[in-house]
Amino acid sequence: MSAAAAHIVGNPAAAGVTPELLDDVRSACGELIPTVDVVSPGGREDTVRTVERLVLESDVPSVFVAVGGDGTVRDVAEGLARGSGRWPGAEPSGAEASLFVVPAGSGNSFYYALWERKPWQEALASLASPDLCETRAIDMIRLVDTDRSSVLGVNVGFGALVSEHLKRVGIVDDARHWAAVGAALEEADLFPATVTVDGEKVCEDDLAQVTIGGVKSFMRGNFQLLPRSDLSDGLLDVCIVANPTEEDFAELTGLMPQGLHLDHRTVTYVQGTRVQVERTDAGVFSMEHDGDPQDRTGSVNVEVVPDSVRAIADAALNVAGARTTVAQTSADQDTGR
Repeated sequence: MSAAAAHIVGNPAAAGVTPELLDDVRSACGELIPTVDVVSPGGREDTVRTVERLVLESDVPSVFVAVGGDGTVRDVAEGLARGSGRWPGAEPSGAEASLFVVPAGSGNSFYYALWERKPWQEALASLASPDLCETRAIDMIRLVDTDRSSVLGVNVGFGALVSEHLKRVGIVDDARHWAAVGAALEEADLFPATVTVDGEKVCEDDLAQVTIGGVKSFMRGNFQLLPRSDLSDGLLDVCIVANPTEEDFAELTGLMPQGLHLDHRTVTYVQGTRVQVERTDAGVFSMEHDGDPQDRTGSVNVEVVPDSVRAIADAALNVAGARTTVAQTSADQDTGR
């Protein structure tokens, strides 16, 4: 992968982003790319608009290095999609810009999807070797009601409760993460809702969890909620957990780390391009995306934005998964599979 300029976008609010780290990233980029600068926007909107502006102003191939957690990656990616004209309503600009991620947040699930556990220094050094990395067309996710983006996906219910607990503890390590999972299990309640995919109602029940995405693994890479996900197939994967007992929850928490939960009796797994989750009473549910808890709501509408970002990834890593369409899943259920 070749680039004439690198823009390092650091999130000063991320616990792992320090001046020392930014200096290390700048130095590493400087060994590979002729022109390097560092920008530190003030928040989500500023990050999106700053990246969009830099994309539109650049007349050379550029790489944007997102230094932070999944929220930072999301904001940089949205700026790239808008600046290149690959976001709904944006005008194509012809800009050549790609995304590289330096993981410095509490989750870093998007980095793991592209590089697994490879150190970022080794991943960045591979830019000098075309056989070690490749630039991939990556889909993004759009929250329709707010025109906001997601790179990981949306969690409704249990997964959102975990994120709410994690936001209260500051620095997140594995022990605090699993403590948050335990606290969410104690607090989780079922909520009556329908899930509609591409206009077809695929579930109406008392739900515990809906994941729409995105990447295969969530929650620091510890839960493979969407094991068939492909970041470049133009589809959203949807995993629904309906009407589980306490025993079911215990089984699922043992199966989900390896993505072995799809045959569980409580699980419905489908794919599509547009998804709506809506409560059937007057209540609200917990919702998060990219590790950020959102205001509780009674409805969420999500659509895929295909081929919206060019991301640099490990050439040896397979991010694709088998496809399951709504029609195929319905047929499987009808035949008892």
